[in-house]
Amino acid sequence: MRTLTTRITATTRRLAALGGLALLLAAVFAVANPGLASAHAKFGSSNPAPNAVLTKAPATITITFTEKLDPSGSNIIVYDDTGKQVSVGKAAVDRSDLTKMSVQMKGNDSEGYSVVWRSKSLDDGDAFTGAYGFTVSADATPSAGDTSTPTASSGGTASGSSNSSGGTPAWLTVLIGVLGLAVGAGGMYYFSRRTPAA
Repeated sequence: MRTLTTRITATTRRLAALGGLALLLAAVFAVANPGLASAHAKFGSSNPAPNAVLTKAPATITITFTEKLDPSGSNIIVYDDTGKQVSVGKAAVDRSDLTKMSVQMKGNDSEGYSVVWRSKSLDDGDAFTGAYGFTVSADATPSAGDTSTPTASSGGTASGSSNSSGGTPAWLTVLIGVLGLAVGAGGMYYFSRRTPAA
């Protein structure tokens, strides 16, 4: 009898240790890779590009993002240099390429335009906001602009620069930890309830 009880206790301890180890590994993974759990539909490129110099105002602004967009939470608004909105209507996400969004605009005599965008990731629902500007001058020498990422931030107003990220969602890391605990607890319960055969 004593050896069976000793064996059950040792097995219970091993299962509890495995569950604890699974939770510890999930926590270490989440802490070591914080960027993997916070993917956003970030700015990839645009036409016109940030800081472009054009001789004529474009009729359409198109931005390509790093992830597929949720049309219900994504938009582009274009303002002239006085702060007047010159974009026409809500931006449309391209149904054949959900990473592209465009908006029509009516240029006026302004020399500077600001493009403010908000993207909502179709994958995880995270929102991201950013802005960039371009110049229009009939007398200027045209320039393609920057290929660097414009100012962007997660959620609120624009601040800082954006980097693309992707990977394992936080919920998956937590799920693995919880499953590890459940397996350990289930094993403990099972082996503690078993009665030795006589």
